[in-house]
Amino acid sequence: MTNKTCIFAWSGLHVTPLGGVSMCCEQAPLTTITDQKIAEVRRSDKWNEIRQSMLDGKEHPACKKCWNLEKDGIVKSPRELYNRANPYLLKNDAVAELDNDILFVIDYRQSNICNMKCLSCYSGLSSMIGAEEAKEQNIKSNGVIEIVNSDLENYVMNNIPNIKSFYFAGGEPLMNPVHWNMLAELDRLSLYDRRIDYNTNLSKLDYKGKHVFDYWDKLQNWRVGASIDAIGNRAEYVRYGTDWNNIDQNLIQMQKYYPTNYAITSCVSAINVAGLIELMDDLDRRGVIEHKWSNFVYMPNYLHVSILPRYYREQLVTTMADRIDINSTGFKFFKNQLLNNEKATSKDKQDFKTYIQRKDSVRGTNIFDSCPEFINIWDDIT
Repeated sequence: MTNKTCIFAWSGLHVTPLGGVSMCCEQAPLTTITDQKIAEVRRSDKWNEIRQSMLDGKEHPACKKCWNLEKDGIVKSPRELYNRANPYLLKNDAVAELDNDILFVIDYRQSNICNMKCLSCYSGLSSMIGAEEAKEQNIKSNGVIEIVNSDLENYVMNNIPNIKSFYFAGGEPLMNPVHWNMLAELDRLSLYDRRIDYNTNLSKLDYKGKHVFDYWDKLQNWRVGASIDAIGNRAEYVRYGTDWNNIDQNLIQMQKYYPTNYAITSCVSAINVAGLIELMDDLDRRGVIEHKWSNFVYMPNYLHVSILPRYYREQLVTTMADRIDINSTGFKFFKNQLLNNEKATSKDKQDFKTYIQRKDSVRGTNIFDSCPEFINIWDDIT
């Protein structure tokens, strides 16, 4: 196979709460399902076109996120990482058309149920944001968005024996009943060797009398990415709905029982970038082994770090240089985002201020209390 092929194209499935379906989470939805059978979607002309493009050694636009990362060469793309980790799933005789319904990789986010209103999120991935926006518009709604398609759920549940890798994200996966149903089915079939990855806000470890540790104790190959962007007041501001004391206790439990099974995966935006070193210091104190912070917020544009004044970003780079190895990949990526990615326009900067002021008004918060650096730089965001 050529070096443009990807395991996700033949054996992956990504589902969003809005009904978007694609091969993986890096793609924009290729279609939106309602009453369609998922087997027909995966065999559609569009999906065949992408697979054929890969077989021909071409870079299909649907996969541009990976192609762009590979061109930059700073960090590995999901395509590269997953192909390297699972070479046995790459077939030398692959063709564009699928000849079976087998799934090997699943990223199943059919619900936006969540208990937080993160500033970098939106209603499609958070029922709490949806409910807040409905209230602003005098609409009665709990904000929940879910796919109701029995064929899709049956398709996935019937594939449980075949699936080698599960990815659960949000909404908040530990509040999603389908996640718990999948764990129960894996337990029933004694399939404890399956790869399971999470992106969770780590606010809840139990659900309706079940505790996730009861399953994790049996599973042999699982990892948690805990979405924690800051500590203390900043954490409660950036991911509104956070109870830092609760997160603190859950981190203590994770560090006590599963220190090698989790990492902190931070989203870095204009709002929390100034608290990144404070977060690093806190995690070092806890003995946390791994902290990933290469996930910069690109959309919406007004949350990207480039809305911050240039002189302030230069200060942040200098401060980071005193904290970590300047020759490391992490530092180079950080510096590149802060100084070489000038994507924010004047409108984006004004949109940032408008967005923050509106959220502060609705939620009764104040950015200057939780993120005090903005006291000095607010007027320079123009």
